[in-house]
Amino acid sequence: MRAGTGVSTAFELNLGLLQLILSFFFNSLADEERKLVPGNLLRRFRISRDLQLLASAIFFVSIAPVSYTTNAFNFPVEGGSVEMPVRGALWLLTLLLNWIRRPLEALAARIKRESS
Repeated sequence: MRAGTGVSTAFELNLGLLQLILSFFFNSLADEERKLVPGNLLRRFRISRDLQLLASAIFFVSIAPVSYTTNAFNFPVEGGSVEMPVRGALWLLTLLLNWIRRPLEALAARIKRESS
């Protein structure tokens, strides 16, 4: 076990739980019966909820020991190589989820318009 993996695991567990809590908040806001947000924003909150759940799952998966002992990428550079463990690649994926959200919302809105 490498130095700092215990702290890293605690950090991942913390972030996973925070993402899970946020998804429950988005779920409460996206409830049509409670009418906490306008109807035109419900789809947006549902997409956010789903992405928060996905991010939470990714953080929980990255806790597995194999995620920091296995390299996802090996970038050759002058004089050697730079390795990125699977854990780092998974963390980057969670950052990309927020950038993916907007095109998903636009796609969902277009599908809704076309089906109406």
